[in-house]
Amino acid sequence: MTESFADDLKRRYMACRVRGRANYCAAYFVLVLAVASSGLAALSVAAEIWPKAVNAVLAALPGAIYLVNRQFRFEERSRWWFEKFYVIEGLYRGIVREGRSESEISRELTHQSKLLTARWPGFGEAPSQ
Repeated sequence: MTESFADDLKRRYMACRVRGRANYCAAYFVLVLAVASSGLAALSVAAEIWPKAVNAVLAALPGAIYLVNRQFRFEERSRWWFEKFYVIEGLYRGIVREGRSESEISRELTHQSKLLTARWPGFGEAPSQ
């Protein structure tokens, strides 16, 4: 049995919400990890808990974590996924609540998907020309 177009839209917008939340949580997890590793490095150096090599690694962690966050762009991706969620959820309501035709909604979904795809926050920014 094939799913209805409305069910397909619902499945899509729920998946967007999950991805949006995952990226949101990843952004804040990385932030907390960077702050915690910075604090741990400071305490380790001040109290001379570990050898210099371990302290050096701990001191380098916040910078490495920052680079990971900057490269993967979790917050921007979260915003993108939630924008896509609201677009598709609105189209779903158009079919279910407003009685709009599937062909009209399908055209709008194609149009919005093209617009959103053009704005996908990839890995870093492309060099300007």
